[in-house]
This record gives sequence, C-alpha cells and structure tokens, in this order.
Amino acid sequence: MANEVKTFSGIAAASVKTLCGVAVVSVKTWNGVPLVATYLPSDNPTSLVAWFRKGVGITESGGFASAWADQSGNGNNLLQATGTNQPAYSAGELTFDGVDNFLKATIASISQPQTEAMSVKQTTWTLNDVLISGNSTQPQIYQSPTTPSLRLWAGSSEVAANSNASLGAWHAVTALFSGASSSLLVDATTPTTGNPGTGALVNCFLGWAGTGGGYSNIVVRELIIRNVNDATIRQNDHDYLLTL
Repeated sequence: MANEVKTFSGIAAASVKTLCGVAVVSVKTWNGVPLVATYLPSDNPTSLVAWFRKGVGITESGGFASAWADQSGNGNNLLQATGTNQPAYSAGELTFDGVDNFLKATIASISQPQTEAMSVKQTTWTLNDVLISGNSTQPQIYQSPTTPSLRLWAGSSEVAANSNASLGAWHAVTALFSGASSSLLVDATTPTTGNPGTGALVNCFLGWAGTGGGYSNIVVRELIIRNVNDATIRQNDHDYLLTL
C-alpha cells in the first residue's frame, strides 16, 4: 500500500493512492474532519490570493460576522468592525442586507489577469448593486441591466450580461478579468464575454462597491480569488463551488 501525505497551512491532507494494487479515492481532512472531495482550491496554491471557505474562519457574535479568515495563508482576511455593517451569519452562510452590510479585505494591487469565483444567492436585484468590487468600483461583479443579470466592470466597459443567476437560488459564479479575454460563467451555462477594462484589484469589498451606494442583498458561502488566467484551474474551482 502506498500513502502520500500533503499539508496546507500546516493541516494534513492524506491521500491513499492504492490498496493492494487497486486505486482508491482520496481522503482529505480539514481541521481533523474527513472530507469527501477530489479537489480543493488549495490544491493550486501558487495563484491563490484569498480563499474564504464555507463555515471556516468566521468570527461572529449574536449571529453577525465581524471577520472571515482567509484560508490561503496570505492573511487577506475579510473584516467588518462596525456592528451595523456586519452581515448576518448562520450555518456557513453570510447574508448581506442590501442596506449597509459589507466586508473588506486589504489587498495590495493585483494586476489582471485575475479570477473571482463565488457560491452566491441573489436575494433581490437592484440595478448597479455590487456583489464584489475593488477600490474605485473596479474590478467588480454587479447587477445590470435587467433582473437577474450580472455584468463585469473593470474601468472602461462591460462584459456582456449573464442572465443565468436566477433570484433565490444558489449559483457558482466565476469572473475572469483579463482585458479582451474576460468572461463571466454561471453554473454550467455558456459564459458571456467582453472587455470590461484592465483595472487592477486593490482591496476587496464583498457586498458593496466600496464607495457610494450599491449595497447588494445577497447570501454568500464561499469566495476564491486568484491572480491567474488558467482555464483548468478556473474550471476546477468552479466545479468545486457547484458541489457546495
């Protein structure tokens, strides 16, 4: 029998390759809990800017979250010290009220290409409300032009609207910001494409544009941010979100 033990941020992830010459499925652990999964975002750590995992690293009090710890090892934690601005938290899900809730991670400038992949539910839809954004409203995933469509913006134009993220349902949404090669994928549908601009990601606001209005009424259970345009990694992350 051959055994291989890997670690991520000091946490063991055991993989049994063969048993008496017969291949068997991987068994990984997180905080000592076995996971039935063949892929985790941490399997591709080099391009991982931040990983906010469902139900992991949440600091909450009275049902409201003040922090969501980055699981990439980079320390890009999402934070909110002001109680009235904190999203509600329950059973691995963060609910943003669309009025004044948001979390912010302080992230140094990350040039394109980059990806933002999330497991998200749109509770309501309001034109130009923002799911996630960097400083100066770029790059961002936002609600436009008609319900329930989403678009990408990164400083100069837009990726074509994607209308596949129906309200009140969970979706895997993956945005690739890469100039003219940008795309927006929802679940297993055909991605929309276009050139939203070349703006870099500076900081990260979840649930808000980072300035003015645009607070979104959404529920989020996972978020992955990378600084790479790699079709295989992007699809692996997206497929992983679909299993949540």
